[in-house]
Amino acid sequence: PSSAGSGFIIDEEGIILTNQHVVGNLGEEQTITVVIDAPGLEREYEAEIVGADSTLDLAVLRITNGNGHRFPTVSLGDSDSSRIGEWTIAIGNPYGRDFEHTVTVGVLSAKGREITIRNPETGAAQIYRNLMQTDAAINRGNSGGPLLNIKGEVIGINTAVHSQAQGIGFAIPINVAKEVLDELIETGGIQRPWL
Repeated sequence: PSSAGSGFIIDEEGIILTNQHVVGNLGEEQTITVVIDAPGLEREYEAEIVGADSTLDLAVLRITNGNGHRFPTVSLGDSDSSRIGEWTIAIGNPYGRDFEHTVTVGVLSAKGREITIRNPETGAAQIYRNLMQTDAAINRGNSGGPLLNIKGEVIGINTAVHSQAQGIGFAIPINVAKEVLDELIETGGIQRPWL
């Protein structure tokens, strides 16, 4: 089995942020290939999963460049300061390489949305909370790609669409990812205390 999705580089050393449902879990036997088209870096890179969390649907990958060049990165914004009605820009590869580098625009329709998605393999329901809703077109293959504001800053990670609607897509707020990013990189997962 194979899957395709999008992602974005957040560190010049080759750290990539994407969705967990795109790449799977830490420790699984798999091959992950990252395609980059930046000038001087155009080729396929083998990636490793540094950390993943299915509850938040986040994954961190690492690629390495033997040529010594640093990777271009994208700036992370502040999703808490985003306001409903602001412009949003989604970038990704819907349906794989057929429509790679697709850019769509829309508005931030709502914040704090909750959706339930059924796992096609297990049938179990997964609830995702505190999502951003946008009407920028998001399709299969856009998962893991950035949702940007008009300054070009990432405010969300495209993660799902409402399958029976048009113009209803969802993104994980970037502030949620920033809160757990160091833990994902350092430990491979997220510890959740409970009583």
